[in-house]
Amino acid sequence: MERSSTLPAAPTPSELDELRKLLEERSAILFDASRERFFAPRVNQYVRESGAQTAAELLRRIRGSNAEYDRFLENLLTQETSFFRYADVFQALERVVLPEVQAKRMWSNPRVLRIWSAGCSTGSGAKTITPTI
Repeated sequence: MERSSTLPAAPTPSELDELRKLLEERSAILFDASRERFFAPRVNQYVRESGAQTAAELLRRIRGSNAEYDRFLENLLTQETSFFRYADVFQALERVVLPEVQAKRMWSNPRVLRIWSAGCSTGSGAKTITPTI
């Protein structure tokens, strides 16, 4: 990819909204307000690294190329996995959720409780849950 000597313009709010909408439609991943702190900077970084001069140009590329779309999406996703990544979540599961499930006897016969760890990368999150239950 060719790099320009001038920095591209920062994406406008409407361009960011258009990118969010495209991502949600194609991947079902919602980049909502909770992800705002990193969304715009990562988009801006990707625009620079891709050699595009504007976010509008990037949008055209993404719409015209599945490979470009895949690279863009991969760049936006958090590439981190670790055991007990969010310790408070596991404490809440152990101290609040599981006792409540057991107290309310949310099943009629004893059986295995299954918990889905969506997007678990290498599985550290899912493996962290196992000893908790």
